[in-house]
Amino acid sequence: HHATEEIGMLRVIPNMTICAPGDPEETKCITRFSVNNYGPLYIRLGKAGEPLVHKENSLGNLSLGDIIPVISGSETAIFSTGAMLKYAVDFVKQHRLTASVYSFPFIKPLNKGQITILLNKYQQIITLEEHQKSGGFGSAILETANDLIEEKKLNKLPNIKRIAIPDKFYSISGSQKYLWEKAGLVLKEEYFK
Repeated sequence: HHATEEIGMLRVIPNMTICAPGDPEETKCITRFSVNNYGPLYIRLGKAGEPLVHKENSLGNLSLGDIIPVISGSETAIFSTGAMLKYAVDFVKQHRLTASVYSFPFIKPLNKGQITILLNKYQQIITLEEHQKSGGFGSAILETANDLIEEKKLNKLPNIKRIAIPDKFYSISGSQKYLWEKAGLVLKEEYFK
């Protein structure tokens, strides 16, 4: 309940699949995927009533590690996972930014072919997650980028900014939006210049 560190703990377990769907449509896809998946699988869900980002029945079936394009733009991309997706989409639209937004319903494993294309395409990437900065989604992106450089599949490391919960405890309560603001889980227009 209200865990912000479980993804980091679960990522170290071999063969563990970790999912954090961004809206009800992604949740349907991940649920279908989980029924046919062999092996341990964790699904991180919100409290229910999450807003719809994708059109109903628009996603079809997801394959292991798939990344979902949500908004197409240039130079800067937001990589979002879980509950932060709607916030990212709304921010880009409200500020009329040319940024791309991608949803990552799979945190582990990442689709290596898809992530290679994205890391080569964008000069700047912002990872956005409702999790501790250490060991979470942003860490997975950085580790994958580093591995791809070592494998000579990535020419240059893009600038990667991680937006996640700092390495500290919070003893406050409030709405999800209030807690995001207190923990610094916010996008700023200056990140896109």
